[in-house]
Amino acid sequence: MRNIAIVLTGTIVPQAKYVKYRNYEKRRQEYLANLRYYSQFAPVFFLENSGYDIQADADFTSIANITYRSFKADNEYEQDIGYQEFSMLDTWEKTEPNMPEAWFKISGRYRIENFAQLFAQCSSGKYDIVIEMNELMRWADTYLFFCSTTFYRSAIEGLYRYCGPYSSIEQIIFNYLIARDRRSFMTIFVVAPAYQVTRGGTGVVVCNGLGFAERYLARPINYRLHPTGILYPSASKIVDKIKKILLDAI
Repeated sequence: MRNIAIVLTGTIVPQAKYVKYRNYEKRRQEYLANLRYYSQFAPVFFLENSGYDIQADADFTSIANITYRSFKADNEYEQDIGYQEFSMLDTWEKTEPNMPEAWFKISGRYRIENFAQLFAQCSSGKYDIVIEMNELMRWADTYLFFCSTTFYRSAIEGLYRYCGPYSSIEQIIFNYLIARDRRSFMTIFVVAPAYQVTRGGTGVVVCNGLGFAERYLARPINYRLHPTGILYPSASKIVDKIKKILLDAI
């Protein structure tokens, strides 16, 4: 079994102008709830970059199985959210004295309701990275992924520097990974991660993987046909694809 940890990233008191969801106490409570939740699965590193004094907050320090690391926001203060987050991740993996062999990266306010299934998949050690690669949108979801430390250092470290007004970290990572021979080292999650969260950049509540059709039709067929990328994000597209296959066979 791999030495696996969970890395939650957080900004308890946001200051960047692009963040719309700014309610400090609600954000704090969401981070606390998720730290308690994820600490049941593996040791957790909580990386925080707003300058909040976690060590002075007993609600945080009383949770077992958590290591807290505090960082300053990057000087490129108003850059894309992904820029700040991956700048912090890079600093962490370069300086962490107790670096795990492999780890889940989770944006800290996302509670993945079916995380136990995802954890079981990644514990096998077969892949270097497990990440949601949406080939229709040319987008790699970065709210959640799993990777080995070796792979992160060789493939993802430093990519955040290419973020800009028209190039998000999700697009940059997608373009980098899709250019490689993915079959040997990468896959998507066997089941769609199920969550509901208030997006920091928009303040809008979004959900994923909660519908019956998405869980039990779209993703299983997608994974069997194309395990390195999401081709069919909805059940309706699965049905359309089946119809096309049947019509072509007539």
